[in-house]
Amino acid sequence: MDPSNAGLLLIVNTRTDQKLADRARIAQSYNSRMRGLLNIRELEEGLGLLIPRCNAIHTFFMKMTIDVVFLDRTFHVVRLFPAASAFRVFWGGWKARAVIELPTGTIQRTGTQRGDLLACHPELS
Repeated sequence: MDPSNAGLLLIVNTRTDQKLADRARIAQSYNSRMRGLLNIRELEEGLGLLIPRCNAIHTFFMKMTIDVVFLDRTFHVVRLFPAASAFRVFWGGWKARAVIELPTGTIQRTGTQRGDLLACHPELS
């Protein structure tokens, strides 16, 4: 395994067999959760940020739009926000337990819909 890829995830929609991200990071620490994608001007295809134990996010001070996918405890999609713009708050609903922030266009490109099951695997490339 490439040490520079340690801790990265591959996230796949099991219904469409499409990759949402192949280099997603997990925001587990307080600092990584608060920082999120701030100060990033462009999110490349394949990148993403998984935030566990989260049912709402904000895009205050972000420099780009992102796709936002909220998941329940079993990683089924409960809410989608394609092209989420800056300076907004997004709530996943009462069932949301995690969120994935992705490059704009990922939801459409992968055909991801409410109810889809997402699988997360360690990236082993």
